[in-house]
Order: sequence, then structure tokens, then C-alpha cells
Amino acid sequence: MRIGLFGGSFDPVHLGHLLVAWAAREELGLDRLFFVPAARSPFKPDAAPTAG
Repeated sequence: MRIGLFGGSFDPVHLGHLLVAWAAREELGLDRLFFVPAARSPFKPDAAPTAG
């Protein structure tokens, strides 16, 4: 089984994230792809995570 990990802040998850994940899964022939959220975005160090 081929498994991939997709890391990012995903704050919030949006269609762009899903499209990149889908394309990576197809291109790499992955059976599963897991999103691995970062605790804090390196691009928004002072921002609080989105609720929900």
C-alpha cells in the first residue's frame, strides 16, 4: 500500500488544498493520502488558529 503525507497549516482547508492533494495522489499512485496539519503557520506567526 502506497501512503502519502500532505503537511501544511490548512487554516482553513480550502479547495486549493484538496485539488493539490488529489493531483498528488493521482500522480504518485497513492492508495491513501493523509493531511498532517501544522500547529502554527510559518507565514502567519501572530495569527490565532481558525475556530471550528
